[in-house]
Amino acid sequence: MLVNELPEDGVENMTQLNYLHEPALLDNLRYRFSKDHVYTYTGKICIAVNPFSWKVSKPLYEESLLVQYRGKELGDKPPHVYAIAEDAYQHIVNDRRNQSILVSGESGAGKTESVKVMMQYLAVVSKSGDQNKVAAQVLASNPLLEAFGNAKTSRNNNSSRFGKFIEIQFNRAFKMVGARIHVYLLEKPRVIQQNEGERNYHVFYQLMAGLSDDERKEIHLDVAIDKLALLNQSGCVAIEGVDDHEEMQATRGAMHAIGMEEPEHKHVMRAIASVLLLAQLTFVQDKEDHSGIEDGSVALQQVAELLGSETPEELSNALCTRQLVTRDDVVTVPLNLEQASASRDALTKAIYGKLFSWLVDRCNDKLVDDAKSAAFCGILDIFGFEHFKVNSFEQLCINYANERLQQQFNWDVFKSEQAEYEREGIEWKAIEFVDNQKCLDLIDDKKLMGILHVLDEECALQKGTDETLAQKLRERHGKHPYFDAPKRDQLSFTVKHYAGNVTYLSTGFREKNKDALHPDLSAVMQGSKSPFVRRLFPSEVASEGGQKAKSTSKMTVGMQFMNSLASLMRTINETDVHYVRCIKPNAANKPAIFEMGKSALQLRCAGVLEAVRISRMAYPNRMPHPAFVRRYMVLAPKRWQADHSALLVKAREAAPGDAEIFKGCQQVLGVVVEDASRYQLGKTKVFFRAFLLESLEKRRSSALGLSAKVLQKMMRGLLCQKRYRQKRQAAIRLANAVRRHQAQVRYTRQRTSTISIQAAWRGRRSRKYFRSLRAALRIQTATRAKLARKRVTAMRRDYRATKLQSNARKRQQQAKYHSMRRAAMKLQSFQRMATQRRQYRRELAEKKEEAKLSTQLAKTQAKLEAEIEARRKIEEERDREMDRLRAAAAAGASSVSAGAASVAPAEVVYVTRSDPGMGLEKFMALLAGKYALNVDALIKDAQEFAGPAAATELGQISGLGRMGVGAASADETSEMSNMLALVNKDREKLRERLAAETEARKKLESERRELDRKVRLGSATSEVETRKGRSVAEELSRKKDELAQHKQMMQAQALQISNMQSESAAQQKRLSELERKMNEYDDSFYSLEARNVRDRTKMEEMGKAKARAEEERNVYRLMLEQAHERSQRERTDARRDAAGKQEATAQRLRAKKQQVTRLENERQQNDELLAQAQKERTQAEEEKNVYRQQCQDLMVQCQSLMEQLSAAHGGEPVQVPVIKAPSTPMMSPPGQTDRGGGGGSIFERMKNAAAKGIAAAQAQANGNRMDDSPGSF
Repeated sequence: MLVNELPEDGVENMTQLNYLHEPALLDNLRYRFSKDHVYTYTGKICIAVNPFSWKVSKPLYEESLLVQYRGKELGDKPPHVYAIAEDAYQHIVNDRRNQSILVSGESGAGKTESVKVMMQYLAVVSKSGDQNKVAAQVLASNPLLEAFGNAKTSRNNNSSRFGKFIEIQFNRAFKMVGARIHVYLLEKPRVIQQNEGERNYHVFYQLMAGLSDDERKEIHLDVAIDKLALLNQSGCVAIEGVDDHEEMQATRGAMHAIGMEEPEHKHVMRAIASVLLLAQLTFVQDKEDHSGIEDGSVALQQVAELLGSETPEELSNALCTRQLVTRDDVVTVPLNLEQASASRDALTKAIYGKLFSWLVDRCNDKLVDDAKSAAFCGILDIFGFEHFKVNSFEQLCINYANERLQQQFNWDVFKSEQAEYEREGIEWKAIEFVDNQKCLDLIDDKKLMGILHVLDEECALQKGTDETLAQKLRERHGKHPYFDAPKRDQLSFTVKHYAGNVTYLSTGFREKNKDALHPDLSAVMQGSKSPFVRRLFPSEVASEGGQKAKSTSKMTVGMQFMNSLASLMRTINETDVHYVRCIKPNAANKPAIFEMGKSALQLRCAGVLEAVRISRMAYPNRMPHPAFVRRYMVLAPKRWQADHSALLVKAREAAPGDAEIFKGCQQVLGVVVEDASRYQLGKTKVFFRAFLLESLEKRRSSALGLSAKVLQKMMRGLLCQKRYRQKRQAAIRLANAVRRHQAQVRYTRQRTSTISIQAAWRGRRSRKYFRSLRAALRIQTATRAKLARKRVTAMRRDYRATKLQSNARKRQQQAKYHSMRRAAMKLQSFQRMATQRRQYRRELAEKKEEAKLSTQLAKTQAKLEAEIEARRKIEEERDREMDRLRAAAAAGASSVSAGAASVAPAEVVYVTRSDPGMGLEKFMALLAGKYALNVDALIKDAQEFAGPAAATELGQISGLGRMGVGAASADETSEMSNMLALVNKDREKLRERLAAETEARKKLESERRELDRKVRLGSATSEVETRKGRSVAEELSRKKDELAQHKQMMQAQALQISNMQSESAAQQKRLSELERKMNEYDDSFYSLEARNVRDRTKMEEMGKAKARAEEERNVYRLMLEQAHERSQRERTDARRDAAGKQEATAQRLRAKKQQVTRLENERQQNDELLAQAQKERTQAEEEKNVYRQQCQDLMVQCQSLMEQLSAAHGGEPVQVPVIKAPSTPMMSPPGQTDRGGGGGSIFERMKNAAAKGIAAAQAQANGNRMDDSPGSF
């Protein structure tokens, strides 16, 4: 068999292999698997080999690798499922067509992980803004469905026990907006039975490990896991490396992510608990083989409570009996022990299946967004082809689905091959491939009565059995080419699938196909008190036309699966399809192991070999033009190669389809291949017939072998030459090194000798010179020591003086600062006091002015009112007095006229008598003129008595009287005097009355002021009361709100109670209907006895129901009261806690403010001190620099002095004159003089001493020159 030469990392696309056969494909997969390359292409099919190692898988799914595939074409990057997902996404964006990705493989091959990886990639590349949340919700559905639909099997720790098709929806901007999930064929029998070493669904173990003790106790699962019948069958309760507690938290997080509320969580947990506890029910059998549940069974009561059953007896009756409806009666048939157990198992599977379907619908309710969806990418995670020792109904459905998908796969491969031939423009004939349509007809064709239709027909018969099913299949399809029937086993039949023959055992086919729950159990579930359970088991509804709609619950499992699969295939046919084939390399689930036989079987089942066979049937091999020229130009004659060397250079850089390369490829084919019918030249590729490429490879291998021999000869010569040159160079380097070492030794010896001689000579010369300089050195040493001591003393005194000065300045500044601070604080306090006093005086003056104005206003108003009242009373009194005066005056005038008739002139008497009713004016004129009365005094009395207006009127009257009347007689005068005396007496009375009224007015004024004070006090009190009323009103409003909330709660409870009452009424109605029917069926004795038994039973149930309703009503009432009290306590505690927290917060804030203020003051003081210290330091540095400069100047002068002295003595050593230290301090600070006399600073004294020394030295030098004898100071 021909073997391919594989590159370092293997061949990424196996269609590029020169030799295409099964061993070649397996060898390439094995080689790439050994190099940790788990993905390989076969055309556009991605083959994924499960590595079973996170060490290998983790680097493959890092985000840095994910972004590398964004926007890349398929084949531009190494094989990966990212590339498949990106290719599908780009087709959606560019072609505006829906896409599908079909993922298949056996259990444990990595299908679920591949689906999650592709979903994650699509979520990343298509999310932005709000879509982040949508993508998170879509991805959150995976762990939720895995918890409820995955389980540990003997071949996979996380095996998906259902198929799913996820439509990921994109909007017009190609951003993820939602998803729709379709599920297929959940493995319900696993709920009640598991094989050795396997587990039930993950959620059961997560529930037991992830809930707290209180939560488990609430749902009656406070027992050990090994005590539960559904979880202790296989002896496996844990998976190595998996923490069920953490997985439960992840499952709860997924529930929250898809929008499930906490009540829904509890309902789901209660439903799972009911499934576990149903298996704990134990049945007993009486002497008549009638089954039943023990009285007082705790498990029965717990299950009834979790499922919301009316009574435990109702559930027990539904499990242990069956009601058969006949034409005349309803007969209750007891079940035996086996039938009751089957009924319990059926209910268990039904509850879990309904719960799983509800979860899927709940996910779709949250994720589906058809309004925004413009396109979708569907990802199918379907079970792979299965072939076990014993195959049942589930394997038939799974293999049927794989047959459908394989047919779709073959057609897609055929179409892609046909499209490539047409695209390259070559002539081709129709390709024949094996079509499995007959196998599909054997299973699902209705006209031929396929296997599934025969099974439905057998399920519809009351007397149908699995044996008759197998017999009918043998009779109907015995001659079918894809059907076979073993002769020994009459219950088995064989179907010849595309991946191999599979023998199915028909035992259990009917029950698994019906998978129906008895109407009695359905009725119990539909009549549950729990709304969630009723939602899981909805009742059938009538269609619009009045006929009952055929619900999916009445359809068999096979028919439902066949319809779902047909719908799936219609969806897939409307999309562009991409394929991912997952391979499980070994059965032990261990890394780095690749079993060739197992992998080959999976490749056959996946149809990969068939796809390669179809794609290579006409022209098995193909190669791009540049690759062909580069690879096979070596087969042309040497002369031809030399003439066309430019073609080879061009082929290394040209792209497929280049016109020049096309002509060159045609020329190379004409030279290399003699038979032109064995190939065709396409637009970009060369297509080869079978075995042509193999022969070209053999010729190329031979040519390359000859060339290799020449190359080896030349290479060996080159290697020998290289080794000779290396040895020669090594010998030369060794000789050089030896000669260099010998020369270095000679040079070192000579240099050492020379250095020793030089050192000895220099030492002798230096010792001689040192001896000559020893005296000068002693003088210099003494001078330097003395100068150094002086400098040190000066520096010490300077340091001490500086320290004293700094301390003095510090104390001065501190005193100044403290005095200024006290003065500032005093000024601030006086200023604040003056400001507060001015403000207080201003406010006090304003208050006094306001009070004064209000008092004046009140007094003015009271005075005005009193004046008005007094004036009104005086006016009334005046009117009465004037009336009385007029009457008296009229009477007086009459008497006067009568008394004066004898003495009056005739004309006066005539006038008086002729006008007895004369006016007051005439009468007063007569009094004034004739009787000479004092009218002025009368006017004064009138003014005092009746006011200015009466006096004015009386004056006017008296004026008139004076003008027209003469003198009166004495008698008339006396009478008038008597009358006036009476008037005066009346006036005195009026004065006394006026005084009494004035006193009364003062008393009223004082009472009014007291009343105003009380009014102001009342207004202040009313304001306080108003505030209290407002706070009371606010508190009352809060109480009203709380009361309203409690009323709402009571209304809700009342609504629940009313619902219960309505349900009770409905039950009463049903009971009355039953009673009516029982009254009609009392013709026979048995009917009458049955009716009596039912009557007694129903009456007991009614009594229990009434008692239970009354108890629940009391419980609800107690719950309301407790809730009200609890809410009151919680509000009180909340207010108290809030007040305490607020006070504590206020105290902390005050403390923090005080601390901040104190720290701020300290920081300001520190800043001031730091600034002052910095200033003093700067001054000290300046003074130090001045001292240093002066010292340096002095040293320079001393040095020059020594040089002058040495020059004066002819270069001989001289004695330095000793200057006695003055009794005054050595040094004073700049600007100060010594205290002990001597005048000037130390620097001035040193300068003077130096000048004297210089003068003395010069004089001595002059004297020495004169005497020719050395001298010294």
